[in-house]
Parts: sequence; structure tokens; C-alpha cells
Amino acid sequence: MPIKLRDFISPYPYKQTALALISAKSIFEAFLNWRQYRKLSKTSSLPDELKDMKITDEEFLNARQFTRKLVKYELLLGLATFALYWVMLHFDYFPKVWEYCGSFLKYWNLDPNNDYFRATAFMIIEVMREKVVALPFLCYKNFRIEQLYKKNFIAFLAEEVISLITRVSIIVVLLNVILWALYLGGQRAHVYAGMALILAYSLVKCVYPKFVSPMLNKFYELEDGPLRQEIIKLSERAKFPLRNIYYVDSFTRSEHSECYFFGFGNRINLVLFDTLIHQLNNDEALACISHQMAHWKGNHNFKLAMLTFIEILALVYLYGIISNNDLLAYSFGFSQNSAFIGLFLFSIYLSPLSFIFDLCAILLQRKFEFTADAYSLALGQVKGLESAIKKVSHDNLGEVDSDHLYAAFTHSYPTLLDRIRNLKKLEAKHR
Repeated sequence: MPIKLRDFISPYPYKQTALALISAKSIFEAFLNWRQYRKLSKTSSLPDELKDMKITDEEFLNARQFTRKLVKYELLLGLATFALYWVMLHFDYFPKVWEYCGSFLKYWNLDPNNDYFRATAFMIIEVMREKVVALPFLCYKNFRIEQLYKKNFIAFLAEEVISLITRVSIIVVLLNVILWALYLGGQRAHVYAGMALILAYSLVKCVYPKFVSPMLNKFYELEDGPLRQEIIKLSERAKFPLRNIYYVDSFTRSEHSECYFFGFGNRINLVLFDTLIHQLNNDEALACISHQMAHWKGNHNFKLAMLTFIEILALVYLYGIISNNDLLAYSFGFSQNSAFIGLFLFSIYLSPLSFIFDLCAILLQRKFEFTADAYSLALGQVKGLESAIKKVSHDNLGEVDSDHLYAAFTHSYPTLLDRIRNLKKLEAKHR
């Protein structure tokens, strides 16, 4: 029998707290977007530090104008999404959909108390609602801002329908697997889930570059030549345990734009993308490599992983509190509690609380980028690094000089102008 909660009175304003957290996050994000939009509107020419990038003021202004349109789009979309979500939470829209799903199942002679069936129906309705609400904004973005479809509305609509079907299928499968795991694990299911997430994250970070990536992509040994010899000399000067040097085609999708290291202990391998070899000269390539060496020697990836583990543990603890709190379900308007309702309520709190951890990760990663630049300078690579980051940033001219507060909270990497100015300060100190 479902747990009836109408006889209880919640001593704590759970829903009001959630609304306050969501409001604070959304308003702050809108404030940041507004600052960025204002910054982009005021800039009329390329900053003096970037005059040698061989970019005309017209190219720069066109890129800024395009970025300004995207920021305005994100600002309006964020405010509209927040307003709708706030209204739905405040007026108990989600509990009403949950009750409707129960009535729908009962009408078709299905068990309305079956969490799998009811949760599946609920998520299908919600995913379709989200797509319908987002469709006008997507049309504006694709046809007015990015102009991807050249007024071919049928092609756009077909892609969105395929995207919707794919998303519904994936969510339904994952949802039922998660619910099955929660029921199987009992009261400590969230603890097991947290341990599994940490293990999976560790395996992906350790196993993928060593075993999976070489199977998906063709790795070539970098041939003997000036660049290879300079890399070896650089690793010896930095006392870096470099073992092999590979390069891979640039069409391969990766989070690394120029190069990366993988391996354990004293068996470290370097992978270069051919864009680094073809677009940068040897000094610039060495500067990028020394920058990545700093990340490796400073254990930056390990420290970021530790922050991720802390976030997982904190969220697991939060889920344990929320999923077992019947009064919390009642405060949001639900007449019963279940594994899915606990999971859904957890997702409501997840977004504003994850924002705090995301901010910590951004601030930490920006600090690591400046640290790595300083390390490159110590190895004598400042000129090559300055030239290299200008070249790789050529295709992202819209945010070379972002609002400082917007960049601090949204950019995991410092802006191009911030890095150039920091390099000049470091160079002046070492003279």
C-alpha cells in the first residue's frame, strides 16, 4: 500500500527552500549573462594585446556580434525556463502529472502503484513537455542566430523529432535500470551507487586513454626529426618521465585541443594532434607541451578528480536524506512517497547544489591554467606559448575579452586576454 502523507504536517518549508535556491541560481546566472551582453556591446575594436593576431576589426566585431546574440538567447531562455519551472513547482504541477499517470494506468487496467510503469509515463510526458517548450527558442537559435538550416524547416523538425525519440528511449531505459538498482539495493542503494560512480569515473579516466582510445583512433609514432628531438630535450630539462610520443588525426573528437599525456608512474606517453604539428611551429608546440607537463607534474587532474569524488559523496548523502523523507514528498504536493518520487525530488535540489561544486571546479581549473603557464615560462617557453594560444583561439574571437565576473563563474579556462596579460606580468617579474 502507498504511504499516505496527508495526515502529516511538514515542520520545515522544503518546497520554499527549493524555490529559493532555484531562484537564487537562476537570477545570478541571468545577472552574469547580462554583464557579458553589456561587455560585448561596449567593445568596438580588438584589444591592443591582440593586434598582432592578423585579425581585422570587422572580423572581430562580427564574431562579437554573433556571440552577443548567443548570450542574449541564453539570457532569455534561462529566464523563461526559470519562470515556467517556478510556476510549475509553486502550483504543484508535478504531483498533478503524477496523479494523472496513475489514472492513465488504471484506465488501461495497469497497476497504478507500479513505480516502473508510472515513472515511465511521467518521464515521457515531461520530456515531451520540455521539447515543446524549448522548440520556439530552438527555432530562433537555428534560423535567426546560427542559420544552420537555410530556412529548411522540415529538416529541422525531422532532426528534432529524431532527437526526441532518442532521448525518450535513453531516459526510459536508464530510469528503469536506476529504479531496479534502488529497489535491489534497499536502504543503502544510494551508497552502493556512489561507490559505483566513483569506481566508474576512475576507470574511465585511467583505462580510456590507455586502452580504449588507441582502439578507436589510429596512433602513429612521431617520426624522428627536429620536433621530436626538441620534445625529448624539453622532457629531460623538466625531469619528465616521457616514454613514447604519438600523434593522431585531428578529426578525432576529444576534450584535448592540442596534446595530452597518459600513463602511470615512470611510463608516460605523449599524444599530439596533427593540428598542433601543422598549425604551430616548433617553439609554439613545445610551449603547449610544457603547459600540459605542468598539469601532469602538479597532479591537477587528480585534484580535480578528488573534487568530483567529494561532490559525488555529498550528493549521495543528500539523496539518502531526501529519498527517505516522507514529509518532504508531502511538502511538494505528492500524496505518497516512492523510489521515483525521491529520485525526482533529489533532481530538484541537484541543480542549485551542483552549481556550487561546479563553481569550485571552475575556480580550481582556472588557477591550474595560470600555474601551468607560469611553469612554461620557467622552462623558457613564454614567447612560444603566447603565440600558440593566440593561434588556437583564432576561431573563438567572441569571448577573448569577457566580463571578468562572467568569465570567473562560467569559463573553466581563462580568457585569451587574461592569459596574455598574465604571461606579460610573469615575464616582467622574471626579467
